[in-house]
Amino acid sequence: MTIPSPVLEAVDGAFLVLLFFMAWSAGQYALRALLRAAKARYYGPELKAAWSIFALFVGLILRVGMHWLSRHAANHGLHWPWLVPVSPVVILASTIVTAWAGVCWIRTVIPLRCGTQSWMVASAIAFAFGVYFALGGY
Repeated sequence: MTIPSPVLEAVDGAFLVLLFFMAWSAGQYALRALLRAAKARYYGPELKAAWSIFALFVGLILRVGMHWLSRHAANHGLHWPWLVPVSPVVILASTIVTAWAGVCWIRTVIPLRCGTQSWMVASAIAFAFGVYFALGGY
């Protein structure tokens, strides 16, 4: 089944706008958590989780935004010479931001059930998965 490119562009665009609202609300939540923490003089896991989810949404905005922009340019015959060399850099940067935020989230939230070092196991498994398939694993 082939999905028409304009449909994918529309889905990516809608998801991008939704991510903006998610990041906006996560940023507001993180700022409120920061104010509560400053007032209580306790910067606990709630604050770390709030900032990590905000960073996760920002990373996803970068990634989905570049994907949507590339698809939009291709669908509408736009030729932007800066887009091709910038795309891999933005994708790499967004992956780093999103992965870092995900590891921070796991490090903050997962110890409640799995122990304090479980984020290292999750990171190692993710890294091994990426390297295995990048080197031709099936």
